[in-house]
Amino acid sequence: MRIVRRWLLVLLALAAPLGAQQRPVPTPASVAARIDALALQYQAEGRVAGLSVAVLHEGQTVIARGYGVANLETGEPVTDTTLFAVGSVTKQFATVSALLLVEAGKLSLDDRVSKWYPMLTRAGDIRIRDLVAHVSGYPDYYPLDFVDRRMAAPATTESIIRRYATGPLDFEPGTRWSYSNTGFLILGRIIERVSGMPFGRFLETRI
Repeated sequence: MRIVRRWLLVLLALAAPLGAQQRPVPTPASVAARIDALALQYQAEGRVAGLSVAVLHEGQTVIARGYGVANLETGEPVTDTTLFAVGSVTKQFATVSALLLVEAGKLSLDDRVSKWYPMLTRAGDIRIRDLVAHVSGYPDYYPLDFVDRRMAAPATTESIIRRYATGPLDFEPGTRWSYSNTGFLILGRIIERVSGMPFGRFLETRI
C-alpha cells in the first residue's frame, strides 16, 4: 500500500494547479515522460520490484507500461496487462456495492447480519454498517502483513466465516475499531445473496 500511496501522491502532484508559479501547463507527453522517468528511477534504486502504470487523459491513453518483474523467482516481467493482487482495495468497492443496493431499496445499513447468517456470533446485534466500519468485533482471519502457512492453505469463503465468526468476539460490537477482513468476507457474501450474482459479476455490471 505504500507504493500505491506514493504513486497517488505523484499523480496528484502532476495534476495539481500551477497557481502563482506560472509554469507551462504540462502536456500529456510531458506527464508521461515524467512518470516514465520516476518509474525507471525507482526501479533502478531497488525501491520497487515491479509496477504497472496507466494514465488516461480525456479518453486517450497517456502512458501504459510495465516496469520491473512480477515474480522475483521466475523473473517474469511486468507488462501493461499484468494482473496484480489488489488486496484491500476491494473493500472500497464492497462498500460502494452495498450502498448501491441500499439505493435500490434491497438493503439497509441497519440490517442485522442474522438476516443472512443467523448462526454467527451476535448476528442479531451486528449491523451491515458495523461490518463496513470495522466495529463488528469479528476476529480478523488475516491479521498479519505476511502470509504464513495457515493463510496459504486453500479455504472457501464459507469455511473461513464459520471458523472466525462463530467464536468469541474480540470486543462488544460498536465499542472499538479493529480492522477485520472477516467482516468484509461476510459483507461480500451478503452482497452476493442480495444481488443474486457473484461479487465479481456485480462489480462488472454495476461499477
